[in-house]
Amino acid sequence: MSQSEPLNKAKILLRRLLKASGELQTAIPGLTCGRRDEIGPPCNSLPEPFVTLLVEGSKTTSYPGDRPLQYHQGQCLVSGVTSPNAASFHCSLSDPLLFITLRLDYQIINELLDKLPNFAQRPRDLHMCPAVVIDATPELEDAFVRLMELVDSPERIDILAPLIKQEIHYYLLMSVAGSMLSGFALSGVVPNQLARSINYLKENYQQPIFVEDLAKMVHMAPSTFFRHFKAMFGLTPMQYHKQLRLFAARKMLWQQQGSVSQIAYEVGYESASQFSRDYKKLFGLTPTAERSPEHKTDEA
Repeated sequence: MSQSEPLNKAKILLRRLLKASGELQTAIPGLTCGRRDEIGPPCNSLPEPFVTLLVEGSKTTSYPGDRPLQYHQGQCLVSGVTSPNAASFHCSLSDPLLFITLRLDYQIINELLDKLPNFAQRPRDLHMCPAVVIDATPELEDAFVRLMELVDSPERIDILAPLIKQEIHYYLLMSVAGSMLSGFALSGVVPNQLARSINYLKENYQQPIFVEDLAKMVHMAPSTFFRHFKAMFGLTPMQYHKQLRLFAARKMLWQQQGSVSQIAYEVGYESASQFSRDYKKLFGLTPTAERSPEHKTDEA
């Protein structure tokens, strides 16, 4: 598959920065880049809202209860809300997967929507999905490359990075992802109500949570809230709540923050044995085995 000039520039830049499989958190807040040289088991993650541009290779990302999203070089995965997923990479040593990921900023999105008064009145497909795949336009590819190039000019980051980030968010709003992003951003619609409940769950994952309380918080009947939540995430609110705890525990295990039992109680479990069962069911490893460095996988 032929590549555009911006993608060729990005490919050269990423191969220079990443000599082997791994991810690099750049000096630009929210911007990471990555490389994969080998096909491995699906990588479970619970990332913040993001957009990933594939510079080379292809990838499949699966969300609970939804069909897998497949995308390749020159395409972006736009994930508008924090949602569990499992990613599979299609790559080799000779043809690595190369990608650039930017964390989405809803403050930027809302500021842009304020400057686009007609956007809220556009017909919007509010189908319940946490992520979509889009074809990257030349303008979007070029903006990603210019943002990555700032890595070599750190003195320019504070001035230029915010401008380019705003540009990228604008192009996303103007794409087929705009319907999804505006749905999560604009008050008074179901996706925004669900996003608010997710933010609450993330901030209070250690505490007991009840569907009735979440529904009341976003002004929905409990049955309606439950139905919309399950349709969006492929999980019930309680299943999502459990995954938040398990992902938080995995991070603590990687950082060697206490014993398995201590971590179980820290994230809100009352039973360490139940924690271990749930952990192995989600990640395929016991919490003790997860401590081993070779089992670590990247979150982004």
